[in-house]
Amino acid sequence: MKPLFYGWLYGVPFLLIVGWVRRASSPEFGDPAQAAQYGEVTLRYLIAALVLNIAVPLIGMAVAWRRRDQEWTARFVRSLWWMAGLLFLQWMIVAGSPGPPADQEPAPQVTRCIPISGGRQCPGG
Repeated sequence: MKPLFYGWLYGVPFLLIVGWVRRASSPEFGDPAQAAQYGEVTLRYLIAALVLNIAVPLIGMAVAWRRRDQEWTARFVRSLWWMAGLLFLQWMIVAGSPGPPADQEPAPQVTRCIPISGGRQCPGG
């Protein structure tokens, strides 16, 4: 039970960190296919981390319960509760944060006047 627990405890954050670093970096690719493949691998890291973050404690809890090992069952149950608390905290942070800023182009500044026929004057005289 110990290797399963510590593998989960250190393995999942490692996969998340690798996925976040890959996602935050912006390498230069000459070919769009290479960029798409890089993005797919990054997504696989993040999905694997999220799936393992839920699956490993559930499997560990089931195995420990089946072996009637109350100490390890309690550890895996606590880890599920901590994980649920952290996911709730993350949801609260994301729900409370403003969305991305609107993509509004600034009004262009008039630097020189081009008179138009029809009686319209240039701004500012």
